[in-house]
Amino acid sequence: MIGFSQAVTLAFQQYFVFSGRATRAEYWWFVVFAFLGGIVCGITDGLMGTAGLVGTLFELAIFIPSLSLGCRRLHDINRSGWWQLLWVLVIPGIIVLIWAATPGDTGSNRFNGNNSRPVGTTSRFCPQCSTAVPSGSSFCTLCGHMIETS
Repeated sequence: MIGFSQAVTLAFQQYFVFSGRATRAEYWWFVVFAFLGGIVCGITDGLMGTAGLVGTLFELAIFIPSLSLGCRRLHDINRSGWWQLLWVLVIPGIIVLIWAATPGDTGSNRFNGNNSRPVGTTSRFCPQCSTAVPSGSSFCTLCGHMIETS
């Protein structure tokens, strides 16, 4: 399972990647990061008297990764990323929250054949954090997980 730092790193590595799939752990660890970051920024703004400037900059920095990760998370349950627009309507947005907590499809679906892997790639992937592993490498460069050679 992917951990906190791996999920945040992966979200920023895949900043503009709206294809592929993301696990529940990857999505929810990033939500925790955004929540904690918002608290820290709020405290910082209060101490510095910056009227929300630090918090606004933080929210702008995580806006696109949040959208792309949400899109990939919805792909994992075989839904289009456009369903995120329900957040705008608030009450129906609860449906998106429920879907985000739903286990992903096992096996292939219409968005990708394997969980958390970008579409159209032929590289090997780490089973721990889903990062592409260079051919000939025995270990994942992100999490250090040992990769079995076939």
